[in-house]
Amino acid sequence: MSTHPIARNSMRRRKVSCWKEAYYILSIVGAILAAAITVWGPHGYMDLKKTQVELQVQKEKVSDLKRTNGEAIARIQALKSDKPTLERVARERGYAGADEIIQIILPPEPQPQKQK
Repeated sequence: MSTHPIARNSMRRRKVSCWKEAYYILSIVGAILAAAITVWGPHGYMDLKKTQVELQVQKEKVSDLKRTNGEAIARIQALKSDKPTLERVARERGYAGADEIIQIILPPEPQPQKQK
């Protein structure tokens, strides 16, 4: 009878070890799955990198717009304060002074070619 309790103890240990092994395996699979979701899942690391690239592109656009706006503001200030600049821009756009006359000379119209 002394062998019978030992056999029960070894069976109990085996059941416990099987449950422990299953627990460890499931824990490892869960950790791998969580890591995969963190990297490739929605709002994961890959989306973060993509968003960082988009943010950099938008920052470059903003800096270009600020530069363009600065140039436009400088030109507006020049037109407000510098009379020769205002006159030059007005003449480029076809405006004339109060006592001036604009003559427009059109190029001659091409004559139609006769067919033979």
